[in-house]
Amino acid sequence: MAGQNKVIRHTKIMARLGFLLGSLGLHSEAYAVDKLKLHGLLDVQAVTVTGRDNSWLDGGPLGLRYGEGDNLIQFAQGGFDLSYTLAPTLKADVTALAYTSDQAEVTISEALLHYRPIPNSQWRQEYRVGVFHLPGALENRGPLWSSPYSITPSVINTWLGEEARVLGAETRWSLPGKFRQADYDVSLYGAIFGGNDTLGMMLTWRGWAQHDRIAGIGSRYPVADLPQLRDGALFEQQARRYQPIVEVDNRPGYYFGGDLILGKQFGRGRTLKLSYLYYDNQADPTVIKNGQYGWETKFHHLGAHWRLSNKTEVLAQALSGSTLMGKGLTSSVEADFWSAYTMLTHRLGAHRATLRWDRFEVEDLDETPEDSNHEHGHSWTLSYSLNWGKGFKTSLSRIHWESERQGRHYNPDQGHNIKTQQWQLSLRKYW
Repeated sequence: MAGQNKVIRHTKIMARLGFLLGSLGLHSEAYAVDKLKLHGLLDVQAVTVTGRDNSWLDGGPLGLRYGEGDNLIQFAQGGFDLSYTLAPTLKADVTALAYTSDQAEVTISEALLHYRPIPNSQWRQEYRVGVFHLPGALENRGPLWSSPYSITPSVINTWLGEEARVLGAETRWSLPGKFRQADYDVSLYGAIFGGNDTLGMMLTWRGWAQHDRIAGIGSRYPVADLPQLRDGALFEQQARRYQPIVEVDNRPGYYFGGDLILGKQFGRGRTLKLSYLYYDNQADPTVIKNGQYGWETKFHHLGAHWRLSNKTEVLAQALSGSTLMGKGLTSSVEADFWSAYTMLTHRLGAHRATLRWDRFEVEDLDETPEDSNHEHGHSWTLSYSLNWGKGFKTSLSRIHWESERQGRHYNPDQGHNIKTQQWQLSLRKYW
């Protein structure tokens, strides 16, 4: 009942926010059309999962969103993107998301100002200030950070969606080739941020996951019942609810990177896009605030998007990094991690078929007792979708998930190895 009341309260808040923002743009009909843009998404799914493991959202070991005991029919998500033009070069963007079932919530995943000044040279400038996603997620380019390729994104972009959100300021400088009769574009960017000091906690103590649940401001996720977190244990100060968007040490982090886009223009873009991102949250690993530890996390990220034709594309991303929390070889949590995927997708009219292979691993580097975080695994995703009639989209997806994690032996009801399959049938409405 308390959870339902919370959802109702959040819904009322979002309704009031939408009404307020709408009121700002609706004092004249012409002004509303020009200044205010609203896009939304509703997603209802039918889901089946083999195996007897609970999802991590239920405190279980399964890295998928759904597990044993979940209902066949799910309201997977709903939400809207609201864009309000304050000036020809400045706009405000807000993305709100709602989830029901396990860990129901209504939250804001992004809220930012986007400034694009009038260019006075061949270089184009952009600035973002607020709460926003990291750049570089090749799949998630649809409304509400959704993917046009599959219902569930890759392991990498799942993690970026659930843990990597920053409160900061970003600048981007782009040099389009069309102004120089060149067959390439260059883009460089960098940011200073806060609010992401706990990045790495879910990855280490839960492991990698694959799902379409995106965190927002105020999101709180269950923490697994691990021996090192129980009363009297080494990390007993960790709250039983994890917050992915929080500041604990008041030290800014940073990231920087760039894109190189090669080839002649055809269809929706050039032939090949290469991306690089370096991230360092510079968190203090010895600090804890309101039950949330600081995790010093840094990683390198590479991406490639190759358009073989207007219909066929190959996408690949690789991410490798490290995380540290605590101090001392036997009183800390330290791990290296990496993941990579390759995806082939083909579009034929309103139809799209996608095949993706993911590989992931966590290597435990500390000697803290009862804190084994080794993991390795892989997954296969096969997806088919059909766009039909005024924003409707039907998708069918199969995920084959395998993960071996030594720390699961802390719970006698769990085995080291998990092998499962998840089928999803999704009906989405975009507007």
